[in-house]
Amino acid sequence: MGRVKRLAVRLHLIPGSLAARAVLKRLFCGPPATLPAQVSDGMAPFTEPVPIAVDRPDDDHKIVCAVARKAAGNS
Repeated sequence: MGRVKRLAVRLHLIPGSLAARAVLKRLFCGPPATLPAQVSDGMAPFTEPVPIAVDRPDDDHKIVCAVARKAAGNS
């Protein structure tokens, strides 16, 4: 958690409603990034996958992405 957020939590400045939090987030972080409606090959550079240990919680990653391909002949 960032210093500003920790301070805001400690001072009870974080509003209770999600709508009010969204307004503050847009105010401090700007508008959210737009996501494409569809993903395709070549949209981003390839990064080698990183194995995630199965015997302990993963504290290193916040987002896990997966790629799947539809098998030929399946509808």
